[in-house]
Amino acid sequence: MAEQIDHIQYKIVLWGPKGSGKTSLIYAFGDTINNKYASLNDEFSYDLLDPQTNGKTYALPPSMVADIRDGTQKSTVINRIFHRSLRNDLRLPQWKKNQLEMSCFSHEISYYDDSGGRLIELVHRDAIASDPVLESVWVRFKNAKNVAILLDPSLLDQEEIESDSEAPRYSREAYLGFTHKLCQKMAGEQSIYRRLAVCLTKADLLDPGKVARALGSDSKDATWELIADVFGEDMREMLKNLSNLKFKVEPFVVSAKKARVNAWDPKGVEYPFFWMIEETEREYLSQRFDTSPKIAKVMRKAMQVFIDVVYVRYPKK
Repeated sequence: MAEQIDHIQYKIVLWGPKGSGKTSLIYAFGDTINNKYASLNDEFSYDLLDPQTNGKTYALPPSMVADIRDGTQKSTVINRIFHRSLRNDLRLPQWKKNQLEMSCFSHEISYYDDSGGRLIELVHRDAIASDPVLESVWVRFKNAKNVAILLDPSLLDQEEIESDSEAPRYSREAYLGFTHKLCQKMAGEQSIYRRLAVCLTKADLLDPGKVARALGSDSKDATWELIADVFGEDMREMLKNLSNLKFKVEPFVVSAKKARVNAWDPKGVEYPFFWMIEETEREYLSQRFDTSPKIAKVMRKAMQVFIDVVYVRYPKK
């Protein structure tokens, strides 16, 4: 790994009801990075490591992960180190390697997971200061720049979507209500410009053709349409309109494992994390090159163009 690689430390907070797949999404990301991306034929190598062992995070079968099998029972922090570095066997001129190294980073990421029941209570309770547990959970959310909201179709009380989950089920209106309230609470906090990854989970339960279009399209329109099909037009419009309230919102379709099968079968799980990682890296580069508060606006724009040209974006599909 190049000595000049930059290190960034931050957290990603996940929100979703019980059974929505928060923990599965985290573990499936590790499975994807250390399997699919181990053989990816591009200029970079990708690694996701457990800092306690410094080993790659190959995921155990879902039934062997207690928080997936039994559901997360308490506030949990899952720490991971993510690297994107130049491949050792890369044969390129040194000037090209130097250019590519601008897109090499090491990330110390803390994923904040919690009981889905507590996360629902969090948005329903107007006064949480009297509850130290809820207050500590809320502190994570109000300070987070990276938030993933999980929309789980199997938790809707619709007969056309079969599920063997024992988690509570909700109407579209109820799911919209507590999702909207969470976003309102975050928007009402201090002036943080947040990245909000909207993840339509358990895509294996949905129409395969629509899922394939959403995963294969360069545009996000197909993903927003699928969210509207499953959760309603009001959910889509509420989430899209958050861009007016200090949010940068991006929708994703993901599936960590097949229903009723004790094995990972991840589809699209890396893209919400790649998006947050990429946005963090580009923000870091902008701040690194913009060290003077007196720098002219035209120079800031020129530096942004330079980053757009030189920086290598993460895979999108």
